[in-house]
Amino acid sequence: MRESRGLFQLLRSCLSPRVGVAVALWRVEAWVGAPLALVLVATLGRWGGVFAMAGITAAHALFSLLLLDGDNALHAIREWLGNKRWGSKVLALAAHSGRRWLILSPLVVLLLSPFWRILALLLLGFRRWELYLVGVGGSVPHALIWTGLVAGSIWDYLRPAIQGAF
Repeated sequence: MRESRGLFQLLRSCLSPRVGVAVALWRVEAWVGAPLALVLVATLGRWGGVFAMAGITAAHALFSLLLLDGDNALHAIREWLGNKRWGSKVLALAAHSGRRWLILSPLVVLLLSPFWRILALLLLGFRRWELYLVGVGGSVPHALIWTGLVAGSIWDYLRPAIQGAF
């Protein structure tokens, strides 16, 4: 009867304290991430802010990995995904090591925040060393793009307006 339930009901039945802490930290990261990137760029400069943000997000990814790895909720979500048409296609794509590295790793690193990156990699069945390399190490290229290019460019446009106003 587990297959007929929605994802929300499934997660409520499998929620553990470790997953609860990981989700709470994800919410903190979701609220603080973008403003923190701008503050780091404003105070440390563009590239100093990049490396500070990379260190912060790598620590967050590592902590999320330690909290979520091996939890029963992930097995239940993976089962739920396997029962969905689109989910089974993604899981089949992740089953091939070459495709996983060629297609999924760059997308996961560039598009997902630390919590979601670790969650996606765990659900896709990445091995332990791949989790550390892509999940935690992926914080550097992620920060280069989102903090260095995006937040740095936004700050370059905001700084003259702020200086002109004061």
